[in-house]
Amino acid sequence: MFEDRPLENGFTLGLFRPEDAPGIADCYRAIYGEGFPMRYVYDPGAITEKNTKGGQYTLVVRDGHGQIAGLIGLCPQDQCAGVYESAQLMVREEFRDLKLGRILVNAGLQELPVAIGARAIFAEAVCSSTVSQALASKCGLKPTGLELECLPARDKTRTSLLYMFKVFDNQIQTLFAPGRYADFIRTCCSRLGLERYFDQANTSLESETEMETEELAFASLARCRVRRIGQDFIKQVTSLIRDFPGWIFQIQVSLADPAAGFAIDALRENGFFLGAYLPGWTGADAMMFQRVAQKPQAENIRLMPGAAEEVFQAVMADMPALYEDKSR
Repeated sequence: MFEDRPLENGFTLGLFRPEDAPGIADCYRAIYGEGFPMRYVYDPGAITEKNTKGGQYTLVVRDGHGQIAGLIGLCPQDQCAGVYESAQLMVREEFRDLKLGRILVNAGLQELPVAIGARAIFAEAVCSSTVSQALASKCGLKPTGLELECLPARDKTRTSLLYMFKVFDNQIQTLFAPGRYADFIRTCCSRLGLERYFDQANTSLESETEMETEELAFASLARCRVRRIGQDFIKQVTSLIRDFPGWIFQIQVSLADPAAGFAIDALRENGFFLGAYLPGWTGADAMMFQRVAQKPQAENIRLMPGAAEEVFQAVMADMPALYEDKSR
């Protein structure tokens, strides 16, 4: 799938092997201490299981002694066949002057997706600086959304993430999107080279809503994926907000569902606003809408000029006025 490749100074770039697992755990400890929130990264057995059972594809750089100098991973998204998240890019401090990060990014975002047959890849690039955004951009990933202040930072502020996508398999779709968001979606599709058709159709709601919620307590963040929009959709959303006071919420709605317009209008009535366009997310495109606890500190968000700033402007323009009062 991906043959080991010799690099300069005795380093080797290659796909994960079981004997790499302890070195990957050591790499996390060297960079994050014991503070990384996903605890499996400290367990060589769990790392091996993920990488040998399709739960992750990891590229590593080994030094001449087999020590792991850096890594990057592609992680499949649950219920999103063929869609992978680029994650876990890191290089040990003592090797950072060797441009290993660039080598890992180029291989991880351009070669590895083709090798595993990915339909699409995405990255959630941090907005505390533009470094990861620039690396992803050079590999062809384009901005499609902004997750406002969704993660805690070490200085007790919060970090925003820029959604960036690259689509390898352009499957033409009809999207049921409200007119107010059609231009945003069209702009994202133009960046990605996607062909889409739009419809305003709605449907009677007779079934119950199916919604899966991921609770990230360390970030006070609830991420929800709506599998089916039902007549109790509003009830479920308001119940979620009540059960997690002060949290940030992200709700993903499939644009293949004819009731998407109803759901999006309901979300807006409950303080949600534009988050991201997610191509191929659940086999069909989706949109993410977000609800924040207070008005974000926009001055802390660093973005590359051009498309990323356009996404920022679209998100901020859609934010309800109610957040103005909460920041005072």
